[in-house]
Amino acid sequence: TVHLLRELGAARQRLRGELEAARAVQQLLLPGPDLAGADPEIEVEYQPAQEVGGDFYHVMTGEDASRVVVVGDVSGKGLKAAMLVSVVVGILRTVKESSPAAVLAALNDGLTGHTGGGFVTCCCARFEPGGTVAIANAGHLSPYCDGREMEVEAGLPLGVVAGAAYE
Repeated sequence: TVHLLRELGAARQRLRGELEAARAVQQLLLPGPDLAGADPEIEVEYQPAQEVGGDFYHVMTGEDASRVVVVGDVSGKGLKAAMLVSVVVGILRTVKESSPAAVLAALNDGLTGHTGGGFVTCCCARFEPGGTVAIANAGHLSPYCDGREMEVEAGLPLGVVAGAAYE
C-alpha cells in the first residue's frame, strides 16, 4: 500500500503540473486586460472556474478602424476544453475577414473534424467607427444592449457541420 500511495501522489503531482502548464499557455493565448492598447472602452476579465477553462475572447482591429470582438465557449471543461480554445485562438489569429458571418464560417471550417466530438458556441460582433454594429451568432447566448437581450439568429455551433453558413 505504501508503494501504491507513492504512485498515486506522483500521479497527482504530474497532473497538477500539466494543469499549471495548460493554465500558463491559456494565459499567453488570451489577451490581457489592456488588450495590447486596444480601445479603452473594451474591458475584459477572464477567471476560469478551474485551473483552465473553455471560454475565450479575441479582439481584432480592421484597417478601417473597425473592431471585431469574438466571445465563445468550448463544450466541456478542463484540459480538453482548454486545448480546443488554443485551436480556436490560433484560427482567429489567421482570419483576415472582418464580417462576423465570415469569421464564424472560417472558425467552423477550421474546427470541423477537430473537436473530438465537442462543439464551440460563439458570438462575433463588428463595431464600425460610426457606431454601426453587425453581429453573427453560432449557438451562443444572445448579446445584450442597454440591459436588453438582442434578437440575433442563433446559428449552428461551430465544428458540428462542415460548410455551415452564418448570418
